[in-house]
Amino acid sequence: MKQPYLQGWLDYYCGLYSIANSLRKITDRSFNKYQTAVFARLVEKLIDLKAIYNIERKGIASSTMQRLFPCLRRLLQDDYDIHIEVSQPFSNKYVSLDDIREYLGQKNTAVLLAIQQNRGMKHWSSVRSINKKTIKFDDSWVWSSLNLSDIGSVYEFSSMFVIRRVQDKCQNKLHHKLTNEK
Repeated sequence: MKQPYLQGWLDYYCGLYSIANSLRKITDRSFNKYQTAVFARLVEKLIDLKAIYNIERKGIASSTMQRLFPCLRRLLQDDYDIHIEVSQPFSNKYVSLDDIREYLGQKNTAVLLAIQQNRGMKHWSSVRSINKKTIKFDDSWVWSSLNLSDIGSVYEFSSMFVIRRVQDKCQNKLHHKLTNEK
């Protein structure tokens, strides 16, 4: 029997999958039905950026991911009334486990990592948790977890983005108004 294709064998959209898995973490279940439309819009953006042509050879670079996030932010805000902030707190350096832990436990926050094995091609994934022995991922490919003992020797985290869902501005104004009336 022939082995089935997995994500990454025919496409290198792990960056988009890591965004989708991160959104799944910071939104409620009702948003799941819109994930396909968001994914398609991000593919359209890759085409607009002319970045789609390199994906089959190189995957999605950190600089391309940076260019996708403004589109994602506008799309979520305009079409779904979901407000997010995206940051890249540690650019130009390899990311440590302590760097990841700093953001991982924050409310309404997801961490995306570019994982490199033996300094090879990057794979993007959304971090689920870190315990004493492993780092766990909500991953679109084969990496559900990595042993912490392999970080730094076999695996490195070459880039990290943080997506945080923020309270809608109208809700902030309403809360402010209600608080001041008391």
